[in-house]
Order: sequence, then structure tokens, then C-alpha cells
Amino acid sequence: MTAKNFQLLLIASAIAVAAQAQKAIHVYSTEIPWQSGIIEKETGKLYSINTAISTAAAGDSIIIHQGIYREKVTVNKNNLVLKNYQNDYVLVSGAEVVSTWTSSTGMASGVMEADISKFSIETPYTQLFANGKAQTMARYPNNTTGNMMEPMDANSGYALLSSPYKDAGTTANSYATFVGTPLPAVDLTGGIFRGLTGKMRNYVWGTITATSGNKVTFKATNSGVWKE
Repeated sequence: MTAKNFQLLLIASAIAVAAQAQKAIHVYSTEIPWQSGIIEKETGKLYSINTAISTAAAGDSIIIHQGIYREKVTVNKNNLVLKNYQNDYVLVSGAEVVSTWTSSTGMASGVMEADISKFSIETPYTQLFANGKAQTMARYPNNTTGNMMEPMDANSGYALLSSPYKDAGTTANSYATFVGTPLPAVDLTGGIFRGLTGKMRNYVWGTITATSGNKVTFKATNSGVWKE
């Protein structure tokens, strides 16, 4: 065998090894709404895209089978291929299914609540969908138009405020008084106050700590003059 032939053999062997190292990793879902029955996990199968990524190497392909995957996918490796299996429908969703609804204590009839502490939610509040339709966040005044971007519309869920202000100090209370709009006789403690106050989009939101008549006391949570 000549040196040239030996070199070609080494190159061919390297190509063969690289080809063998590239593998297809299949991922399956346990949530396929268009199929009846409960899907049980099978030993040896992967049911998370992130788990598949953690076991993959550069050059691998992750084949995702039909269904819904409720996870925040993080691709932290180079040269990976993620694709659906054949023509399978795949949905990666940040939404969680909430099924533990109960009637809310101390609230008006029809108000429901659920414990979502087990979910990893990044913001204090988020979107809610019921039967595939986005719901309007409960608010006062009520929004009857469905348009959240028309604060001057009397029916869009906004009310006038009188002299909102804040005490001095980063942990001090803030206050806002509603004009001509009596607050409902329910416990609003822990609710969210969101105000469109001042110029230059100097908005404020915070957590309600007390109410008295039409006056709301809250702790601002966003950075800026309302927290300084």
C-alpha cells in the first residue's frame, strides 16, 4: 500500500465515522387532542424536545412527532436540525392547561379562580384562552368593546384618575383615586393596578395593598419615577 492510498483510506474512514455519528433522535408527545384516549409513555422514547437537545450532538437531527409540546425550547448546541416527522402537525406552546377552576370566594357570582403556582410563569399575569379563544383580563371598569388600546373610549375599560401620587422612598406607597366610578365592594388586595399617567409613556403598574372608597393604595413594581 502506498502512502497516498493510506492517506485516502484514512480520509474515507473519517467520513464513515462522521456519518455514523450523525443520528436521528425522535421525540413524541403525550398530548394529541385530535386522537382519543390517554397516551401512555413508553420506555425508551423521549417526550421532550429539550431532552432530545440535551442528548444530541452536532450534526444530529431531532425528529418531532405530532402533538403539542408545552415547553420553552432552548437550542444551545451548534449544527442541529429540528423538524417535524413527515407531515405531522407539531405545536410548541408556552401555554399551560389550567383545569382546577373553582368559584372565587368573596367575589361576584361567576368569578372563577385557579391555583397556578405549580407553573413556571415569568410574568405576574399573562394571557388566558378558553376553548381556543383569548379571554379579556378581569378589570375594573369592565371592558365591553374588546379593544384594549382606546383609553378615551368610555367602554374600553379605563377610568379617570384624580391626582395620583406616591410617597417618598423606593418602598413607599402610591395612591390613585377614581373619578365618578365607584369601586366594587370586593377585596381587591393583591390585584394589579395599571395606570396611564403623565406624558412620555410614564405608565405605572403595581400590586394593590388596600382600597378605601374610590381610593386605591398600591406598591409600584415597574422601574421609574413610581418606584424611586
